[in-house]
Amino acid sequence: MTYAFMSLFAAFIVAADQISKYFVSHHMALYESRTLIPGVVELYYVRNSGMAWSLLSGARWFFVGITVA
Repeated sequence: MTYAFMSLFAAFIVAADQISKYFVSHHMALYESRTLIPGVVELYYVRNSGMAWSLLSGARWFFVGITVA
């Protein structure tokens, strides 16, 4: 695979992630769920203020500092 293809694929994944987050935040209530593919895929709207599994919840500036570093 070429770097151009991998870069385009990564950009597609990031765009799909951001579009889905926009849709959910503007069209669903907190803790609401919607079935996308019956019996296979459901979308739930929850919020996570930390990293994975809400570890270090509320430590936003810690994450910003780590990212910058």
